[in-house]
Amino acid sequence: MASTSAQLPSDSSSSSNLIRRWSHDVFLSFRGEDTRYNFTDHLYTHLLRSGIKTFRDDRLTRGQEIQHELLKAIENSRSSIIVFSKNYAESRWCLEELAKIMECRQEFGQIVLPVFYHVNPSHVRKQTDSFGKAFTNHEINWKNKVQIWRDALTEAGNISGWDIEDGYESKFIKEISDICKRLNDKCLFVGENLVGMDSYLRELTSKLKIQSNDDVRIVGIWGVGGIGKTTIAKAIYNQISFDFGSVSFLENVKAIRKPGGIHDLQNRILCDITGEKHYISNISRGAKVIQDTLQSRKALIVFDDIDDDLELLEYLVGEHHWFGRGSRVLITTRDRNSLHKVNDVFEIEGLNHKDALKLFSLYVFQQSLPEEDYKILSNDVIHYCQGLPLALKVLGSLLCGKRTSEWESELHKLKNIPNAKIQDVLKISYDELDRTQQAIFLDIACFFKGEDKNFVSKILDGCEMYAESGIGFLEAKCLITFSNNKIYMHDLIQEMGWEIIRQQHPKDPNQWNRLWNPDDIYRAFMSEEMLPSNLLWFSLLNSFELYVQDLRCNKAWKEVRNFVILPSTGKTGIPKWVKDKSMGCEVIIELPNKWYKDDTFLGFALFFCFVPLDVDNENMHHLGYYELSISQGNQFILVNSVSLEDDIYGGDKGLDALGLYFYPQNLILNKYRSKRWKYCKACHEREHRIKSYGIHLIYTQAHNNHKKGSRNRYNPAEEESQSHHKILRCNKVGMELWNFVILPSRGRTGIPKWVKDKSMG
Repeated sequence: MASTSAQLPSDSSSSSNLIRRWSHDVFLSFRGEDTRYNFTDHLYTHLLRSGIKTFRDDRLTRGQEIQHELLKAIENSRSSIIVFSKNYAESRWCLEELAKIMECRQEFGQIVLPVFYHVNPSHVRKQTDSFGKAFTNHEINWKNKVQIWRDALTEAGNISGWDIEDGYESKFIKEISDICKRLNDKCLFVGENLVGMDSYLRELTSKLKIQSNDDVRIVGIWGVGGIGKTTIAKAIYNQISFDFGSVSFLENVKAIRKPGGIHDLQNRILCDITGEKHYISNISRGAKVIQDTLQSRKALIVFDDIDDDLELLEYLVGEHHWFGRGSRVLITTRDRNSLHKVNDVFEIEGLNHKDALKLFSLYVFQQSLPEEDYKILSNDVIHYCQGLPLALKVLGSLLCGKRTSEWESELHKLKNIPNAKIQDVLKISYDELDRTQQAIFLDIACFFKGEDKNFVSKILDGCEMYAESGIGFLEAKCLITFSNNKIYMHDLIQEMGWEIIRQQHPKDPNQWNRLWNPDDIYRAFMSEEMLPSNLLWFSLLNSFELYVQDLRCNKAWKEVRNFVILPSTGKTGIPKWVKDKSMGCEVIIELPNKWYKDDTFLGFALFFCFVPLDVDNENMHHLGYYELSISQGNQFILVNSVSLEDDIYGGDKGLDALGLYFYPQNLILNKYRSKRWKYCKACHEREHRIKSYGIHLIYTQAHNNHKKGSRNRYNPAEEESQSHHKILRCNKVGMELWNFVILPSRGRTGIPKWVKDKSMG
């Protein structure tokens, strides 16, 4: 028996044909009057006993049109066995079957196994002898069909098969059955509800260049966890494996490698290739055996879920010269760094909205479209999943059979508590990062999604976090992507980052090292405990992004708390929405009535616009003391003071800079927390360095909703937005920051317009 060749679908074939739903393993084509009750019957029985699901025409349902059902059966069979006998060509139905089988071979890669039963293959190929006589009649009655039938016979006659003339038929039947069983054993279970796969398989087929037998090609399949890499690899494996003499699919390599070692994987691949058990205990010896075994074979090998393990790549995956001509190797991975030896990389993207909705609907409704009452909710799920097949399957199974009210509850829950099954898969990539890479990932998840890469890199480098290396590694791990030099991240991966931080102390955001949600920020800053020194305070500032979306922090510093310095732009250097400001080095405001009892009052945002100096005089490098005082009359009592140096500022010297310092009101000592203390003053000792000062009282959204109308409860949102719960946006500060920020300066006074009480001086 010669090689069985599975020809790939042509480019002109319909994309829907790339993935077949086989109803039978084998379709039997034969001339009934010649072999129905002898050879074909014995072959059919042996195939069934071997567990091979076989179709023959006596299984047709009575009353059905024979041609239609036969053609459908051929299309839905993985392979066909054609028993050419003396009178085969006399039957128009046999020739129609044959033409359809050859068509399926071309379009679907169907395996064709010819059996020449007491006929010469050349008679089939050239339509001579009994086959020539049959066509004498066909030329008269079926002129429009004759050439199609002749082409099909010629093609089938050129396929190597079994020439049964003499010998025991049982021997040939066993051999045919064994071949069919081996061919079907190559196939892997891919699963149901395959949606959107056709375009993936078409592109991957193009990259593999199966038609070329002169070279060895290694192709990587790269994508985020849950995107469908393994499923695509299995589907293409099932499609092309019949064209290779030796095949192996090593699934979940990373997981097997940990307990069993590389030698266990080497034993598995050798067993698949040779059909014999191996007992390799030395990986160097195993690599040599694999190389020697594969060099003379045309093999298809799939390594599923490889990581950047140099030892694994060296002793298991090997080099191109390990494999025989025409071999193809596929590697699926989340880590692009493991693909440096490949000829091409296939990057998998998420499903489009149409395919995502279809996949989700198949799992939740067992149909391709959502039910009418669930259309809006289904679209909410599609938006949440953002094309990730794993998430669509998990949530589809979770919501199946539930009422709309339960859907709404589950979707609301997902906003705060991500699904564990989805998160566990995504978190694998995070766990493989080192500490610095994990910190960069969490910073991007919380603060830098959508930001310019160069801007983010400057900030991270200011924290000695090796931005170029770290950001590049995250991209290789499919945790981030780039578009127009901006950093982006899948929403579910971002949620995974948030959940990692939440799990530090699930019910106590005061203990988290990053804050991004306004509600959590409020809970943390209203806590009786002092915020931990490693809290990235700019989390709080992010809430004000409506007012100063263009403010950016270009450097981070250690040993400073709640203080940030940013480049300044504009006339005054203070954002317009800071109402109370003045030109000079101090500003005084009247405190709200009973401020010390107001749970909605978070604290003071204090601003000053200054010019950093670049001089050699040691005394001039000291930026001075930033002070906050309160008073019950004319005499002010100091409640806080911060001493700063110019070298904490990373911007251009000689250009205006804006400092922002936040002081939580609950840190003011109890002895000052009474109605007698009515005034607050922010000032600076170095008058020649300060251009303007400003102060703003920070309130929660609850204050905005229930305490409107008081002058002392000024809400800047009255000028620019109905949303008050926004705080200055500053995207990065070092790990040891406390309550102080320096921002770009704007306006003539340098103090934001919404800082009501300010003065020049």
